[in-house]
Amino acid sequence: MPDKLRNSIVLAGGRSSRMGQDKALLIIEGEPLLRRLVRQLSEISERVMIASGSEAQMDRYRAVLQDLPFATDIQFAVDRYPGEGPLAGLHAGICEIREEGYVLVTACDMPDISPSLLQRLLDGRTGGPDVIYAQGQPFHALYHTSVTAVLEEALQQRSLRVMDFIGRLNSSVLPPESDSAKIATGLSNLNTQEDYQNYLNRMRRDGS
Repeated sequence: MPDKLRNSIVLAGGRSSRMGQDKALLIIEGEPLLRRLVRQLSEISERVMIASGSEAQMDRYRAVLQDLPFATDIQFAVDRYPGEGPLAGLHAGICEIREEGYVLVTACDMPDISPSLLQRLLDGRTGGPDVIYAQGQPFHALYHTSVTAVLEEALQQRSLRVMDFIGRLNSSVLPPESDSAKIATGLSNLNTQEDYQNYLNRMRRDGS
């Protein structure tokens, strides 16, 4: 198990338009996906920040997390640029973190955190890049808090494409993996109802 990080951020509060319901509240093994993810993150980071989008979404997420034994270590960040997508969530979360350093950032539709993948991300810090991410997964990544100024500029310019923002940074990209390796290392995205059902079916098969 890698050493604990100081901070992690969950990007929640999106529109979930392809899923048709809030992805953070999908039920997996009897609990909301967000709660499952936060439990995993609490094992590898001292503090978990939920970038919740709006205050209404923050209240919903707080309700499903409030009885966790480490709930006092969970914080929330509301978008300072409402309605501007995941970059706004990343900006909100990082702006609430007071100390400098790397932050583990994950999207709320990724239900599994892999210690082995996290270790690969941590190993990528050599040389001090702004971001280390698995190829094709810019929100399963380590971001340095120093990216705040670039984020702010992108949001003010309404340049909201994630990869355009990444292109402004000094990046370290982990090499691609096979589909089977993605499953094994926690790179399953639940974007649609089909993705969700396939993930549940895979869990049932693996547990049988």
